Amino acid sequence: EKNIIPKYIPLGSIVELDGLNTYVMVTGYRSMNAAKEQVFDYLGCLYPIGLTSPKEALLFNHNQVVNVIFEGYKDSRSEKYHNLLIEADKDRSKPLVVDARDYSIK
Repeated sequence: EKNIIPKYIPLGSIVELDGLNTYVMVTGYRSMNAAKEQVFDYLGCLYPIGLTSPKEALLFNHNQVVNVIFEGYKDSRSEKYHNLLIEADKDRSKPLVVDARDYSIK
């Protein structure tokens, strides 16, 4: 029986992807590939190496995640953003517009 992994794992989470023999750290959400033809659920980088060049960024979808090794930090701001991501999934043809001021700590 496969573990059910909730969509949009917190930033900083370390995940195992199907077919990849290294771990990946989640660094962002809903990123578009360079050809602007597909929106991916996640942006990530190899763990423990990190991002040493923009060309090393990994784009992947939720269905590729087979295991969460470590779950990143969550608080009320990340929960609010998570809800926005889930709502935006209803129409992936529209861009996700976010005002960073809505997520400030003060």
